[in-house]
Amino acid sequence: MLLWSAYSLVGGYVLFFSPALMIQEVVVRGESVIPLAEYQNMAEVEMAKSFVGILERRNLFLAPTERITQQIFDRYPKLASVVVRRHFPD
Repeated sequence: MLLWSAYSLVGGYVLFFSPALMIQEVVVRGESVIPLAEYQNMAEVEMAKSFVGILERRNLFLAPTERITQQIFDRYPKLASVVVRRHFPD
């Protein structure tokens, strides 16, 4: 039981705090009349918040992709489509 608890703690740390699973950059592709930096800024602002006051939303598993998508559509309703994806490290 103790060994399982230790593995769980280490696994949880790796999943939620490891720098390897933190989003390093926001890439915007496509053509738009809206400056690409504005999309990046919207994503960065949302990921700067924390989840439960402890866990960073910059983590690949906690990144609020749906919220970022909705914020972009709310701000720019004339956009045809927006896709926010996670890309796991190689």
